[in-house]
Amino acid sequence: RYAFGRAPSNGEYRACRSFLNDFDDAWLDDQRDRARSESPQERRRRFVAQRLRERSAGAGFGPAPTALPDPEREAWTALCQTLLQSSEFRTLD
Repeated sequence: RYAFGRAPSNGEYRACRSFLNDFDDAWLDDQRDRARSESPQERRRRFVAQRLRERSAGAGFGPAPTALPDPEREAWTALCQTLLQSSEFRTLD
């Protein structure tokens, strides 16, 4: 509604719900695959980098601590990016 200035059709609504559900499952599968393919050294580097970010944020500078990835937020982010890249959004008057 916000992106196009109109209510979605029933088909568009179903397509968006399907996208969100499918994205959630695919994202979780991707996270599992990434964790399985990481070497112990890569895993340690990622862990150390996350701890450093958390410490610097606690000191009052640097980015905020990174929360664990949220699949629902990732799905909504991807859907919003998709809608904003659509030709209907880009050609609104």
